[in-house]
Amino acid sequence: MGGVGIRQIACGSGHTVVLTNSGEVYTWGKDTNAGPVITQVTCGSYHTAAVSASGDLYTWGGGMYGKLGHGNEAGCSIPKRVEGLAGLPVALVSVASVL
Repeated sequence: MGGVGIRQIACGSGHTVVLTNSGEVYTWGKDTNAGPVITQVTCGSYHTAAVSASGDLYTWGGGMYGKLGHGNEAGCSIPKRVEGLAGLPVALVSVASVL
């Protein structure tokens, strides 16, 4: 990645996500990238979750079983803030991978 410092790498069943030291997120596979400064990322089977520096939780990917936390089973192709946690600072996130 041309001298960019990598803080974290996470992999799901169909995609990979990289978090840089400066808080940028890069993904490839069945996914897209995120805009705000990100401090932590994780991947599930077909979805990704990211915590922003301001404590917001963003999720995207496949929404089966409501796993994105948006109150439905719809998938999201771009990061979407989990509104149910607005005002509650998130520090870390972990998701499950179901085979």
